[in-house]
Amino acid sequence: MKRIYFDNAATTPLNKGVLRAIRPFLTKEYGNPSSNHKEGREVRQAIEKARLQVSKALNCKPQEIFFTSGASESNSIIVHSSPFLITLKNNHDSLELGANVVNDNEARVGWFGFSGVNSETGINYMKVGKTASFDFQWVHADLTQMIGKQKVDLKNLYWITSASFSGHKFGALKGVGVLFVREDKQKFVKPLIYGHQEQGLRGGTENVVGIVSLGEAIEIATKNMVKNAKRVSKIEDFLKKRINGMGLLCRGENGILSITFDNVFASTIMHFLDMRGVAVSVGSACNSDLEKPSNALMQSGYTEDEALRTIRVSIGAQNTLREARKFCKILQEIVDKFDYL
Repeated sequence: MKRIYFDNAATTPLNKGVLRAIRPFLTKEYGNPSSNHKEGREVRQAIEKARLQVSKALNCKPQEIFFTSGASESNSIIVHSSPFLITLKNNHDSLELGANVVNDNEARVGWFGFSGVNSETGINYMKVGKTASFDFQWVHADLTQMIGKQKVDLKNLYWITSASFSGHKFGALKGVGVLFVREDKQKFVKPLIYGHQEQGLRGGTENVVGIVSLGEAIEIATKNMVKNAKRVSKIEDFLKKRINGMGLLCRGENGILSITFDNVFASTIMHFLDMRGVAVSVGSACNSDLEKPSNALMQSGYTEDEALRTIRVSIGAQNTLREARKFCKILQEIVDKFDYL
């Protein structure tokens, strides 16, 4: 039985083009990028190519791109560097758990962190970030759910001081990400890991395979962005119409949908779907092991009880309408059997 994967906000399949690009770095291209011999220079060139691919996709300078292990590390570097950091209550854990509670006077000289698109509701908070830029010295954006799906022009988004994202959300390997910091602000950033690599901002021998995968993935995703967005939007519209027609509450945007059940806990529904060959989630992957209602959902107007009865369906570029139809059929059977009034 072919499974249906509707948990793309957690991670995405490795892009086939990315797999081809990284193969040499799993076998013959094994040099240390800090070495000055031929093997080292060739690997260094691959890293700098990836840096150029990322900067081109985001319309920024290559020297403003730093490779990390993912958004969590990138966010943590900013938390570590900030005198004060305040956030919305629906951000990535690495931002929210490191945030300070500050008064109004401190806030105006502090740093602000937010998620561009919320990973549980699909809501775009870029306007919130732009408004915050009038009151804060530094605005940090976690763009993890935007990169490869929506156009991000950092030259035009001049009010963003720094940004982060993970590669595995758009077809790259897990364990690699990016921290963007504007060139004139880099002196204020303190590394978590010391070393000469990444201009001294992120020490340690570079994850070459991961970096190459990220560069290739962002180039492929950017090239196919319009086509993929139309595909995701079509599936999203179909699911909303069909699921709301079942008498359930289905809402969301940007390929991330929340489905609220009448009587059954979300964890139970997720288990039923998993047994039927469908992968969905209960909230963000960062919080999926916590048996408590989602802050993001409650901030969006859900009651605590509703949040506990809500699953997340996140659509990827590889998904099809045929899968959406099959999912709705399975979901209807589960609702009829377990979620009746």
